[in-house]
Amino acid sequence: MTTSAARLTGKWGIISDSSYKGVGINNHLVVYNGQAGDYFDFRADGTLYIKEGSLLDTLSYQLISAKEIAITIFGATINSSSPVSHITTLNAHFATIASDKLVTPGGIIENTIKLKR
Repeated sequence: MTTSAARLTGKWGIISDSSYKGVGINNHLVVYNGQAGDYFDFRADGTLYIKEGSLLDTLSYQLISAKEIAITIFGATINSSSPVSHITTLNAHFATIASDKLVTPGGIIENTIKLKR
């Protein structure tokens, strides 16, 4: 397991999860501020469990490099490929993962999560 994988693996509390929602003129930034009990749980087998409020989700992820990660349906999915997102912060207490910003005729596609331990 690489150093980055070792640092990322485990349960993180959510500081915020922001993404654009809606299409056309209804496209707007939505920021979810984490609550007690919310988490992103990165497992060593490439599974990611997420709890935001009453919403639960299971995704897969692949650590591409120390600064890049591919998470299913995180950011813009093109040709059925998970987009590569950027790990801009990763230390013992904080992690930030951001997808590239994609501007389309239907609006902006972008996602950023800020996590804490």
